[in-house]
Amino acid sequence: MRIDPAAPAPSPSQTAKATPDTNPPGEHFSAFLARQAGLAPVPTATPAAPVTATIASAIPTAAPPRDREAHRHARALLVALRALQAAMLAGGTGTARAALEDLAHADVKADDPTLADTLRQIALRAAIELARTA
Repeated sequence: MRIDPAAPAPSPSQTAKATPDTNPPGEHFSAFLARQAGLAPVPTATPAAPVTATIASAIPTAAPPRDREAHRHARALLVALRALQAAMLAGGTGTARAALEDLAHADVKADDPTLADTLRQIALRAAIELARTA
């Protein structure tokens, strides 16, 4: 495939894929993500996806309650990490560190293996930031 730098870029409406935001009952979060990306799910392998891409998608409405809670918790951790980063850039940690610490100590589990792995990655990042600011 050749890329022509002089050619106009396609508009987002030309490249966007129309997919529903809901998943069938019993579908795991990884299958939902694969379907959103237009990929076929691979049951024997966990796809390597950036953490923010995994969590940025909508919470599947038909996901098990434990996965929905894990998804919300992961998003809250990312928001707290961003707040801590902003506080550190401003010269302190303020209440951002305490908020992150409270979230990091919560024991939230996910049934979906991709979501569980993503949650572990975010929790590890939170633990590193908490150790750096101790």
